[in-house]
Amino acid sequence: MTQEPPQQDPSHQETIVTDLMNRLRDQLSSAIPSQTLDAALDQARRVLHQGLAEFDLVSRQELDAHLKTLAQLQQTVERLERRIGELESQ
Repeated sequence: MTQEPPQQDPSHQETIVTDLMNRLRDQLSSAIPSQTLDAALDQARRVLHQGLAEFDLVSRQELDAHLKTLAQLQQTVERLERRIGELESQ
């Protein structure tokens, strides 16, 4: 069974980029002239969008759901391995 890659949420990606850009602006605004900072952050925003587009990002909620499923599968495998061991020893 092949699983399709997760669908990226562009609004979530934009939220990540915007938050990062805002934090960078706050930290750098006193050290870099405004016009230079704006140009640098615009370029950084483009680079971040290009980089993030290469990753299959999922939300924390989706990751947690997958981790829960994985834990359940691990328990099932362990239970089946014990049962096989019992049957083999009979």
